Amino acid sequence: CPKPNSRKVYISYLDSVAYLQPRSLRTLVYQKVVIGYMEWVKARGFRDVYIWACPPQRGDAYIIYCHPKWQRTPGAERLRKWYGEIIEQCLHSGVIQ
Repeated sequence: CPKPNSRKVYISYLDSVAYLQPRSLRTLVYQKVVIGYMEWVKARGFRDVYIWACPPQRGDAYIIYCHPKWQRTPGAERLRKWYGEIIEQCLHSGVIQ
């Protein structure tokens, strides 16, 4: 890509379905997938990762078409906290600076 987007990655639409079991590992697994992606793009020479953390409206389906009716939609604060945990883990492990 030409400047200003050269060597940059944008994470915008992540989606999940609450079927992963056991439930207690769901956040850990989803966060590890994002961290693994960040490691992968870093190894390929990307320097910057931009994360768009805007919660979906109830009923929106970005990637996965059908969500169970009982699945909760995260609010803005919960989503920022979720991504903040990913950033902390990446800083701690040296994935990002």
